[in-house]
This record gives sequence, structure tokens and C-alpha cells, in this order.
Amino acid sequence: MSYPKRQIIGQGAFATVYSDYDPQLKKRVALKFIDLSQINDKSTLDATMNEINLFKELKHENIVECYKSYQQPSPNGIQLVLVLELVDGWDLEKWILGKTHSLTSLIPEPEIWCIFRQIASAVSFIHQRRVIHRDLKPANVLIAKRSQVVKLTDFGLSRLANQASGAKTVCGTPYYMAPERISELGYSFMSDIWSLGCILYEMAALRSPFFGEKENITSLVEKIRTADYPPIPEDCYSSQLSMLSDACLNPDPAERPKACDVYDIACHISQKANQHAMNHLPAHLKGGASSYYAGHRQG
Repeated sequence: MSYPKRQIIGQGAFATVYSDYDPQLKKRVALKFIDLSQINDKSTLDATMNEINLFKELKHENIVECYKSYQQPSPNGIQLVLVLELVDGWDLEKWILGKTHSLTSLIPEPEIWCIFRQIASAVSFIHQRRVIHRDLKPANVLIAKRSQVVKLTDFGLSRLANQASGAKTVCGTPYYMAPERISELGYSFMSDIWSLGCILYEMAALRSPFFGEKENITSLVEKIRTADYPPIPEDCYSSQLSMLSDACLNPDPAERPKACDVYDIACHISQKANQHAMNHLPAHLKGGASSYYAGHRQG
């Protein structure tokens, strides 16, 4: 299908994202064009296509909807096109970066839980359907501008990214990779949980748990294997936030909580954090704040 008026909205190492109007869907969509010319392993491509087909079946308010996918000729050979839900907003990576440049620096804890709870809801949903994301990180979490609704994206594409970069197991600096992935012991549902812990930590600390070791991969890998990272400052956030992050960042996959438990805990703490914030507001603001928090809860 042709999209003659497409406008570029993002570009990566192996994919370019555009926006355009889809006459069949009668709405604007995001178009992800993925270069397959560097993918020489048929099993990798087949596995990726299977995961994308699963992705198209996932219908959840916190997951970017994949409307359709197809392959077509390109100047370099063949490209994969994903037609996706268009999210008017930014990714969590840019959102956190913006917070680091703000006057207050720290993200209010109720705001952290509002976002993290939605991420955990999506991960719990896919795990219940025996789907693993494989590449959870802030850049793959989108936040809508007006509603602050969170959407996970880029399901099943980590294999292609790894091959396109020429890496066997590590694509770029593995800030969000679980110890078992670093050690080439395979990927499981618990590897997604590790990445959830990294995301929660980063929203509080405004940096990944293992940031700062970019020039020393050996040191970075060792710190990931042993879960050696600075604690979240106790005077800034609740002990519950640190405890959940630490639980997800357990180097032993068997000791990490399941996604459904992470979601349940996040919902419980979110309610308490919202109530705490309400209790510390001036009386004339409490009505408006109550409406705000109610609008950002989900079942």
C-alpha cells in the first residue's frame, strides 16, 4: 500500500517511522519501515514474524495497536512495514530527560506510579497470554500528551535489532538487559521483570541503575550480573518504591516477582501515594487533585 504524504517522525539503526493517513482505517497511523536487507538468518526472521503476528492479536489500552503488517520491495532489498496506532506524545526516555532539565528535577512519586502502573498492567497482560516483550526500556514506552496514557511498543523486534547491529546477544549498551541475557542463558518472562525494575528505578533516580559504565563494558556486565547499583535516596521516595525496584532487580530470575504481582503491588502503592499527596495539599486544591488522580487510575 502506498502512503504518498508520509512524514518522518523517528529514525533508528534499522527502522524509520513515519505518520500518514490510512484511507482503509480512516485515521492517521504510524508507519514503521524496517530494513530486512541485513537479516541473513531465516530463523530469526521467522521468529520475529511470529511475534509480530502475536503482537497484532494483543488488544489492551496500554499497548500500541498493530493494525497490519506486510513486506515490500525496497532499494536495499526487502522491507517490513508495520501499520501502528499513532500516539501523539513522546517516549519515556525523552520524558525522563526533560525532567532532568526541569527546575524541580525529581518526579513526584504519584506521577511515577501513574506511569509505572500502566506499564506493569501491559506486561501482566502479555505474560498472561504467554508473550514476552524482550526489549522493555524507556524508549519503547510511549506517553500520550493530553491523557498521560502509557503505551508499550516494539514487540518482537529485538532479534532484528541485534542482527542489524551485528551483535550476537547485545544490541548497544545493555542498560536494561537482565543478568541471564548477559550470560547468554536465554530470555524468559522474568527477564521482562528485570527491565521493569530498571524502568521504575530510572524514573526515581533519573538515570538507569547501571548508567556510568558506558566506556567499560566489562565493569557494566559485572555490575548487572551482581545487581550492583546505587540505592534510591530514601529521603526522596517511599521505601515501597525502592523495595519493588529491588525485588525486580534480583539477579536470580526465580526470586523476582511475577508481572501480575508487580501490577497488584503498583496499584496498591499508587493508591497510597495519591492519598498521601492529597493529604498534603491545601484544602482549596483537593477537589481538583481528586479528579486528576481518579482520571489516571485503571482497573
